[in-house]
Amino acid sequence: MQSKRIIPITQFDKGQVTKIFDRVKTEGELIVMKDDVPIAVIVSVGEYQRLCEIEESYRLLILADSKFRDFLATEPVNDDFGAEILDSRKSEK
Repeated sequence: MQSKRIIPITQFDKGQVTKIFDRVKTEGELIVMKDDVPIAVIVSVGEYQRLCEIEESYRLLILADSKFRDFLATEPVNDDFGAEILDSRKSEK
């Protein structure tokens, strides 16, 4: 954790909210601390959208991999490429 990006929760009580959000715009994210324990992370809207896109891409990748594995388990292999895939999958286990 970079100490520059850490803010104590008490800054919200001191009327520093505008400054806090200005920092988020320039620094990307801030870690909010309470009693020396991180309790929240504030990120910019752009960073949040980027993280959501990564999560969605990962979810789709997992789904595609699952469907591909199901396909390989049920379809006979008729070509060398398919056989290579099956052989590589067997050696991973």
